[in-house]
Amino acid sequence: MARASMDNVKEYYRLITEIDIGLVARELLGARILQENARLLQCDCPNHKSNSRRSLHVMLDKQGWYCFGCGVGGDVLQLVEFIQSGEVTTGRSGPMPESHRRARDYLAAKAGLPPLAQYGLPPDRLRETEAQRCLELRVQEALTALASFYHRRLRDSPEVLDWLRTRYRISDETIDTLSIG
Repeated sequence: MARASMDNVKEYYRLITEIDIGLVARELLGARILQENARLLQCDCPNHKSNSRRSLHVMLDKQGWYCFGCGVGGDVLQLVEFIQSGEVTTGRSGPMPESHRRARDYLAAKAGLPPLAQYGLPPDRLRETEAQRCLELRVQEALTALASFYHRRLRDSPEVLDWLRTRYRISDETIDTLSIG
């Protein structure tokens, strides 16, 4: 990415979060991956003890992850942060924590990019950029929670489910895969 295009930090984040989550998970989790298929890696979470040792799920088809024991998930950037530090940057405002910066720099190196701090952004612009990223994460988190709420509401409405199945021939699998609500 050329220095001139660095004003578009969204592009920088887009490039680092396009890195395949499966490759990153395999590199960082290694032997903690206990079961793998084309869509899912089931892993032993490095941040808590569990009986099943399969509570951390990396969804290859969705490029996301979720730990059922810790109750957190996200994208590839948040996975790196979680594995490296045990933290996930969500629901925050203001500048990013150091754990986020380390994860961002790790993915930047994988994408062949220098760390964001090396692009010569003034410190106040870098803080503003990080605050904007926090806001975007909070909005994404809110939208995900809202979609989940409406999906659960639909699942609790047998008459609406029957209507979708008969009128639009939508299967239960499609409803769940697309989280229709």
